[in-house]
Amino acid sequence: MSEKSPERDINAESGSTLSELLAGAVSAAAGAGMWIGTASLTPTIPGTLIGPALLPRICAVGFFVLGLLLLANSTRHLLAHANASRSATASLRTEIAGFSVPVLLVAVWLLAPTIGFLATTALAGFTLMRLRGGPWIGSAVCALLIVVAVHFLFTDVMRIQMPQGMIY
Repeated sequence: MSEKSPERDINAESGSTLSELLAGAVSAAAGAGMWIGTASLTPTIPGTLIGPALLPRICAVGFFVLGLLLLANSTRHLLAHANASRSATASLRTEIAGFSVPVLLVAVWLLAPTIGFLATTALAGFTLMRLRGGPWIGSAVCALLIVVAVHFLFTDVMRIQMPQGMIY
């Protein structure tokens, strides 16, 4: 059995932490942008909060808060490992996995109208889980379960139509 060296663990973690720092900043900025972008949307019933801006603003708060938490956590890890030895390089897989979340979000946004939201969400979930080291079958099953849950939540609970494409 081969043991991992402490230097390699530190480098892999710092590479992942830099990616998480970037992802946190992008997420917080996206949340702020979503909030600002919905400022002109007014409620359909005057004097209530219910309207076209409600769901985007809920998402905006989630993006912003989770982005700030990711920023704080990755900053804390970077400061803790600032003086650690960095003789080994971070693996390519760790770097790709760290930067894959924003890339996959953009890919889903671009491909959903053509291919369909459910198909692109399943592919993106599967890809992300595989990049993070998940097993083939587990990643496929989990991606399908996520798609079923998202579809049920949007179509049956919130009664929001999902973009349909060639595959669905």
